[in-house]
Amino acid sequence: MKRCIAYGLVTETDIAVRGADPLSCGASALVAELRIEIGAPFNATDANSPIYWLENGYLHFAPAGVGRYRCAPNGIEINVAPAADPELVEGLLIATALPALLWMRGAFVLHAAAALLPGSDRAVIFAGPSGIGKSTIIAQLTGHGARLIADDSVCLALSANAVSVSGLCEGYFLSEAAALPRRFRSVPAAARCQEAQLGAICFVTRNESRAPFERISGVGAIEQLLVNRHRPKVPDLLGLHGSRLHDCAQIAHRVPAYFWHRGESRPALSSVEHETLAKLARGEEWTRLSGTATTSGSART
Repeated sequence: MKRCIAYGLVTETDIAVRGADPLSCGASALVAELRIEIGAPFNATDANSPIYWLENGYLHFAPAGVGRYRCAPNGIEINVAPAADPELVEGLLIATALPALLWMRGAFVLHAAAALLPGSDRAVIFAGPSGIGKSTIIAQLTGHGARLIADDSVCLALSANAVSVSGLCEGYFLSEAAALPRRFRSVPAAARCQEAQLGAICFVTRNESRAPFERISGVGAIEQLLVNRHRPKVPDLLGLHGSRLHDCAQIAHRVPAYFWHRGESRPALSSVEHETLAKLARGEEWTRLSGTATTSGSART
C-alpha cells in the first residue's frame, strides 16, 4: 500500500491518488486514518439501479461501467468492473468517492481550489462552477510563490475559533487550451501546503460590469456556500442538510466572503488582483470594495 496525505488525513491506498502528498520515509510511524482498498471485482447490477444508495452504514457509489465505491468515514473499498478504464476509476475516486467520505466524516466540502499566498499564514479559497478558471488561477498563483492546498475540491473543518482548509496539494489539473484534455501538473514539495487556517473565500464569476472584488453579506455568503457544495447529492442523501446549513452559517460568520468578478478577456492575474488577494488572505479589508452584495436564486441540489 502507498502512504500519503489526502485532505489532511494519513492515508494508505492500493490505488494511485493523484494530488495526494506522498509521505516521507520518516513518517512511516504515523497511524493511517483512511484506507483505500481494491476489493473483489464488481458484477454490474441492473442498468436502472441508483448511482448512490445507503446500505448498512455505507454510502455506495456505482457509476455504470466503472464499478462500485463503498464509502465509510474511515475508508473506501473499490470493486472495479471488468474492462473499466483505470484512469476513470482513479478519477471518480478523487472526484466523488473521497468527497463523499469527507461528508460522512462531518466535513464541509466545496467545489473549489485553495492556496496559501506569499506572506500570509492563511489560505484563500476560489469557488465556482467548472470552467470558471479555478485551476488557471492556481497555476498563476503558484507561479508567483503561493503554496497549493487544493485544485478542485476543498475540505473545510470547523474548530472552536477557526475554519481550516485541506485538499490534495501535490498538483493540479489544467489543459493547454480549451479544446484539449486536462493534464495533471505536479508542484514542487516546497510549493505544497497540506492544511491551513482559512482567511477568505472568493466566489469567482465572469461579470465584468461590477468592481473586481465585492464583499458578500452573511446571508449571501451562506447561499453561495450552498450553491458551491461539492457533490451536494451526498449530504442530502445522508440526511445532513440541517447540520450543513448550520456549518454554512458558522463559516460565513468566521470567514469573510467576496465575489471576484473576472472576465474571459482577462485570463492573466493583474498586479491589483495579486495585491488584493494578499490583503484578503491577511484579513485586510480592500479599500476599493464597492460595498456589500446580496444574491438571489435557489441553491444547487
